[in-house]
Amino acid sequence: MSRVSYKKGPYFAEEGDFLLAGAADIDYYTKMPKGIASLGLAATATGAAMAANSYDAGPGHLLYGFELFHNDGPWVNPRTTAS
Repeated sequence: MSRVSYKKGPYFAEEGDFLLAGAADIDYYTKMPKGIASLGLAATATGAAMAANSYDAGPGHLLYGFELFHNDGPWVNPRTTAS
């Protein structure tokens, strides 16, 4: 399970030296129940792809993920346009 818990104010010595305005405690996933993948393409030369998965590696788990994104933008660069 992953979660984020917030603490408000300088009331928690374990989070700092009483000079904090607040703190966030983040617990990340260490193992995914199943892998995920996504691919998106648009007519404007925009695309995105992502994938994530985990598997057992020795005594622990290997969790990995990646994302690729490309966007040409709405502008035309005269240096790359053939004449």
